[in-house]
Amino acid sequence: MLALTSCSTGTEATKAPEPAPAPPPPGLQANQRTPCPELPLLQSSALPALLSNHDQVTGLYHDCKAQNASLLQAADEWEQTAWAWYCRELLRIGAPPHGCPPMRKGPDPPAR
Repeated sequence: MLALTSCSTGTEATKAPEPAPAPPPPGLQANQRTPCPELPLLQSSALPALLSNHDQVTGLYHDCKAQNASLLQAADEWEQTAWAWYCRELLRIGAPPHGCPPMRKGPDPPAR
């Protein structure tokens, strides 16, 4: 016959750690959530129309490229923040930090 007696011998219950807060959401600005605009169609095959269309497409491309660069930067910053949050929470609850990047000593690498 199996008897469970550990609770009756005065063993104290351990308290579970507080639940971890949710990781911070990525900090995206409204313009980072906007898709790139459609490119203008060519209205004429005349040289002035071609040059005008090329100027419009070039401007839209560079605007969209800058928008995507800022989105990538925000995603990189969020990823670093989320990893830091995750690893702090693992340490807080005493779990092994599997998957955590090694802690760097020194300044952060230069931004892309």
